[in-house]
Amino acid sequence: MSQVKFSDGEKVLCYHGSLIYEAKLLKTQVKDRTIKYYIHYAGWSKNWDEWVPENRVLKYNEANVQLQKEIQQKVESSTKSTKKASKSNKKAENTKDDATSRSSTPSKDMTREAPRSRGSSVKPTTLASTSSSSTSKEATKTNADDDSLKMRKRPRLDTNASNEGSEEKVSRPEITIAIPKDLKSRLVDDWHMINLQNKLVDLPAKITVDDIVKQYVQYKKTKSNSKGVSCEDISNGILEYFNVMLGSQLLYKVERTQYSDILNEFPDKPMSQIYGSFHLLRLFVKLGSVLSFTTLDKNNIRILIGHLGDFLKFLESKADEYFLMSNFSYVPQTSEYLRRNQ
Repeated sequence: MSQVKFSDGEKVLCYHGSLIYEAKLLKTQVKDRTIKYYIHYAGWSKNWDEWVPENRVLKYNEANVQLQKEIQQKVESSTKSTKKASKSNKKAENTKDDATSRSSTPSKDMTREAPRSRGSSVKPTTLASTSSSSTSKEATKTNADDDSLKMRKRPRLDTNASNEGSEEKVSRPEITIAIPKDLKSRLVDDWHMINLQNKLVDLPAKITVDDIVKQYVQYKKTKSNSKGVSCEDISNGILEYFNVMLGSQLLYKVERTQYSDILNEFPDKPMSQIYGSFHLLRLFVKLGSVLSFTTLDKNNIRILIGHLGDFLKFLESKADEYFLMSNFSYVPQTSEYLRRNQ
């Protein structure tokens, strides 16, 4: 039988989308060797109580509270940058000729929108709106599509919220991203190296996530039928999700201290310019559950999954370059490092 790590009534931290919230564990369920916990988010209405898998729950301790703060700070910093960019874009648009503005189709903002700290999960505009920019006819539907692509909002604060559990659940569609078989085997190699051979990827990576995404864009531009805007949109969206989700969902426990060291050493650099292919590949294991928080209709989901599948095919075609273990440098998890990681 699986070992339960938390107790009913225990104060914990819990991932909700890309952010971490203080919570109380109300109930525990063990079924088919799978453990789930019924969580109440502190200060929020009990309507947001939900069953979550064990990997979303963290012990309430100093290290995890610090992780919660780091993630929140990165999101808030990105949000401020986005607001400044948005104001600049609006000023530029206001200088356009009125007649031209009335007759033209609204142009797509190519600036990457940072995730919003008020949301329950991340919404890079570029990734979520890719499906509405595939053709010129669809581009005229931008405003309507934006409404349909809004992410599920963060629960509203309820000062009278009770800590009692509720069986009410919010139904969300499962979005499955099919990872090619060869790439799955590379993920196994990655897990084995980190968790069994006690190694860490030597960072900064020789080929970073940014490098890979840029190579994908160049590759797509060589294709006669490729849509340049859609290609850049999907690429920018992947980078945005990676940078926000890395610290909260893409690391093994033993990698957290290394991540903290990297943040201190490179405070002004996005992690996509530090980490490489294996961490990027882990994104696609988690991305489907995060995208399930969107209200995408079936057609937009189909188009989005198609774009992500195309990116994965590109990774598969370059597997011997991006994922060949002999091409990677690893450093040992020293005794001192392991003590710091506890």
